[in-house]
Amino acid sequence: MANNVNGIQDAYCWSINKIAIQFEMDRRTVTERIRAAGISPAGMKNGHPVYALRDVGPALYRRQMETMTVEFNEDGEPLLEPRDRLHWYQAQIYKVQFEKTAKALVDAGDYRREMAKMAAVMLPFLESVPDHLKDATDREGCGLDDATLACAERAVSPIIEHLREVIDDNNI
Repeated sequence: MANNVNGIQDAYCWSINKIAIQFEMDRRTVTERIRAAGISPAGMKNGHPVYALRDVGPALYRRQMETMTVEFNEDGEPLLEPRDRLHWYQAQIYKVQFEKTAKALVDAGDYRREMAKMAAVMLPFLESVPDHLKDATDREGCGLDDATLACAERAVSPIIEHLREVIDDNNI
């Protein structure tokens, strides 16, 4: 290995074959990424081009760094090359399996039932808010006039109606 090194800079200029072996990549992948990055050979060695590692290293992994943030089309599909898309979907499957195993993922039906139960608990309270405000005004002199109480009732009414719909949709 060191018998062909003429200077310290030669130690950092490798052939495609040596780069592929050291980075554990296919030679065709290394060639493609060097070509895509527009890297010119740093010289020739034994009739083969050699490339400066400082230029080649980032080019080999640039594509992977760029795909760490995945963009999606309007259908929600990831914009990746077929092989990368396969790996992305496999990773999503493993992520869901892990979350199920770790009990970090809740079944949609269970979630809806629990939210409906919570709505059923909150509904009586929200229905009583205008009455509580009126009683507080009468007893403690809070100073809320009829217009303000009516405004509070109008503000709470849509929430109450929504909670009733949630409860009705889930048969609670």
